[in-house]
Amino acid sequence: MLASLLNIRFAAQFFKMKKNLFAFFVVVLGVTIAILYGVIHDLLTFKLSPEFYYRYQYYKYNLIAYNFVTEVDYVSYKQLESSNDFLAVIICGFKGTWWVGLLLGVIVAFLSYIQNSFELMVACVKRAIAVNVIICLIFSLLGYVIASIYKVGLSTMVHMPEKLKQPILYLKVSVIHGFSYFGAIMGLIVVCVLLLKEKINTLENHRLN
Repeated sequence: MLASLLNIRFAAQFFKMKKNLFAFFVVVLGVTIAILYGVIHDLLTFKLSPEFYYRYQYYKYNLIAYNFVTEVDYVSYKQLESSNDFLAVIICGFKGTWWVGLLLGVIVAFLSYIQNSFELMVACVKRAIAVNVIICLIFSLLGYVIASIYKVGLSTMVHMPEKLKQPILYLKVSVIHGFSYFGAIMGLIVVCVLLLKEKINTLENHRLN
């Protein structure tokens, strides 16, 4: 009888430890995926509009203040042709998304932690990641489409620096970035609803059984 109780207690402690470790892993994974998404996203949008980075992102993330890239002659851009654009854009992607990944990771870790089994916890995390990435991609594409269709109207709503060489592309990338963050928020809302619904369904099944 005593051995049985000890085994149950050990199993419960092991289960809790496994869930704790996995929850920590989920937070780290959330930050990592967000950074990778942000870096790839920024590398692609840099190709679409380098001006958005030269005239906005590099200043926003203090890359020029810290002399990581040189201040650009926005008429010719010649000063930046041999600078650290690749690394600078990666830094922009990192700084713009790590905190989003941390927020999402903590919330997903909590909502998966409250599930009744470790297997269900893992399944919920997989679903949450897939849903969030897909929604972010959809909103990024939606931002590009909307900026392409309503570029005149949006140009009055988005801050546009003077003397842009390609203002339409600058506008598109600006809108894409805004929609990406909005997509992350919408993805988080959808994930919260799905995981809470999963927990409620599990409780209902246990009550009925």
